[in-house]
This record gives sequence, structure tokens and C-alpha cells, in this order.
Amino acid sequence: MGPLETPGKYDYTKDTTFRNGRERGLEMYEGYLGIKREALEGKTILNVGTGEREEFETELAEAGIHSKVYSVNPDLSQPEDRQRLLNNPQWNRNTVASVAQALPFKDKYFDYVLAMFSVSVFLHPGENLEGAKLWASESARVLKRGGEIIICPLYKNFYKEYEPLYRIWERMGLKIQNLKNVKLHEVGMKFISWTDKTGNHREPVDPKEESDYCRLVLQKPLKT
Repeated sequence: MGPLETPGKYDYTKDTTFRNGRERGLEMYEGYLGIKREALEGKTILNVGTGEREEFETELAEAGIHSKVYSVNPDLSQPEDRQRLLNNPQWNRNTVASVAQALPFKDKYFDYVLAMFSVSVFLHPGENLEGAKLWASESARVLKRGGEIIICPLYKNFYKEYEPLYRIWERMGLKIQNLKNVKLHEVGMKFISWTDKTGNHREPVDPKEESDYCRLVLQKPLKT
């Protein structure tokens, strides 16, 4: 039996944000989410919010990592975008037309739920609390025991706005495994830009310095 179930009756695609050009490859996933590609070998992964070209899925396969990746892409539900995606030879055939608030997957199916520059940006609890509660609940529902949800970026100044989501995750048996600031080198930032009378200059930064981003790792224990 596969992971797909009948999607819910609600259509949230109208609430999503235009994603053209928001591409995120395998190295970006490793840096922002703090994962190693080797750890994904043999795993079943839900990628919440794939980019238009689905670079993560493509590059993971090209790296010889044998994983089953299901991706969520609301664009597939739009007639004007569907054919373009279907004509892409690199399109992941496990991509589904859905959103994080109503995942069309059965319970306890995924080893990893990965969310990078998706729900934490477009469904931030400080701006859309009800939508954030839905994706928090849905991500926990589809996660296997022993599995992990990894979300980035969270922003340092908004920890408290996630407290309603922490309560949902705790009620559903998840534990915060890690909440840490992401270093500049992890997100590929090697320079800063500043302007003086002669124009823009690029100055090196200390790669050990912290960025404005935080990474949240949640785990569903094998035993409760």
C-alpha cells in the first residue's frame, strides 16, 4: 500500500506564494538543515515545498543516494503550471499537488519531513497562526516513530511565536531534539556587502559567526 490518501476538501493553494526561481539544491539542504546526504540513504522523505526545478530531488539521485522522496508542490494543482512540470524530464514522479496544511499521506509513513524556506516563511505562526497549526499537526501525523522533522529557517527573534506549535508537537509525542543558530559557513555566506563613498565592497566574514537563521529538529521517539 502506498502513502497517498484522498486529499482533504480544503483548497489552500490560493494562500501560497509564487515560487518561481526559489531553487534549493542538495548542498543548500545539507547546510541549512544540518543533514548529510549519506544519512538519507534508504529513507522515505517528505520534502515540503520543492522548488520549481526540484534540484534537491534530482541532485540526491545523481549523488547515488537511494531514497524515496515525495515532494509537495501546490503548482501542480494549477492548470497553467501542470503541463510545464509534467514536461520536465527531471520532474519527480512522486511530487503531489498539495500544501503542508493538508498532506495527502497516510499516518506514520516518513523517516524525514524536510522544510526549507517553505512553511517557516510562508506560514509563519506570527502571521498565519491557524495555517501554522495545521502544518505543525500534519507534519507530526505523517512522521514515523524514530523519524525527524527538520525546519529552517526560523528567525532568532521569533522563538516565542512558535510556542503554540511546540504544544501541538508535544501533544503528538514529538520532542525538540535540537534548536540551534546556523553558522554563516553552513548557509554558504562568505562575504558581507557594505557601501562607502566609492561604492560597494565585499569583505570576508568569520565563517564561525552565527547567521540570523535557526534550525529546528524534532524527533518522534521510538517509544513513548
